[in-house]
Amino acid sequence: RYGGITVKTSSSAGGTLIADKNYVAEGDSVTFTLVPSDGYKASGFTVNGADKFAELTDGKYTVESVTETVTAEATFSPKAAFTIKVEGGKYQINKTSKTVYEGDTVYIVPSVPEGKIIKSVTFNGQPMTYNESTSRYEYENVTGDGTIVITYEDATETPADNDETPAEEKGGCGGKAAVAISSLFSLVAAAFVIKK
Repeated sequence: RYGGITVKTSSSAGGTLIADKNYVAEGDSVTFTLVPSDGYKASGFTVNGADKFAELTDGKYTVESVTETVTAEATFSPKAAFTIKVEGGKYQINKTSKTVYEGDTVYIVPSVPEGKIIKSVTFNGQPMTYNESTSRYEYENVTGDGTIVITYEDATETPADNDETPAEEKGGCGGKAAVAISSLFSLVAAAFVIKK
């Protein structure tokens, strides 16, 4: 059943503030969720006039033990947009868009030419992380314009391995050699944050 205490929400353009209930009984809790629109970020949040922005966790805030009408307000502001350039090879980047927003993850799926493997994929000179589950190279939390550089090398056998390479290692995605190389990048990439 509905409680007798009203929950009110309002938000600026660029996003939505959602309450998990519109009415609460005294002593119950209510949780608010800030949902920015594409290209926007949450920039302010108050409950009954008190600034609670710093207390948000993953865009959520819970008022415990409600005793009076709860009025929550959220404000949203445009994210900064950054341009990403790519050098080398064929690729797909962030759904083919070369504009990403602050805090976004930039990702790229390079195609591998016949007889080549990926040597490196970098963003502003720093290795990008290879995500095995999505088969793409990623860089998290973009904070400025950047350039992705893809380099290739010949997929040659090592002298100690004169056997025919098994078919499953010859795939068009660069095979296991590319995965092994990119796995090294993932260890390094986590240590870097892009500076403006």
